[in-house]
Amino acid sequence: MCVLHFAYGSNLWFEQMEARCPEHKKIGKGVLKDSRWIIAVRKNMKPAANIVISKGGFVEGYVFELSKKDEENLDRYEGKSYKKINLEIEMGLEYKTCMVYVDKKNVSQAGDIQKESVNTNQYKCTVGCLCTYGSRINKGIKDCQLSEKYVERDIRKFIDN
Repeated sequence: MCVLHFAYGSNLWFEQMEARCPEHKKIGKGVLKDSRWIIAVRKNMKPAANIVISKGGFVEGYVFELSKKDEENLDRYEGKSYKKINLEIEMGLEYKTCMVYVDKKNVSQAGDIQKESVNTNQYKCTVGCLCTYGSRINKGIKDCQLSEKYVERDIRKFIDN
């Protein structure tokens, strides 16, 4: 049984997805409505991309079809702080139900989330950081051809180009 997965962080990078999920299929770009992209500071863990509720906002990403084996592999990479939830992703004129990894522990879940209630990283993750996380996200932005307006509005608050 296959599952559709909406990627929005470092899994946007096609080379990383190929290594982590060798059986995956590329489906196409997608948009998650009423949300926004952040880097969440996670207790005793490295900061990582996350999505939070934000009425009127949106997150651009990419939809992949995963085999059961690919999904199990990705579960290990994503770790225990992320939970899998099914969300409706806009793909052109239709919506697809996709599995999305969300870290609910490290953000407020009360209605519209204001900046003050989100535990975000106050410092940009530069491409030169040891974790290479910013570099992987930047490669994914290019691979998936995310819109420049979206990238500048949301991602560049946290990750340099």
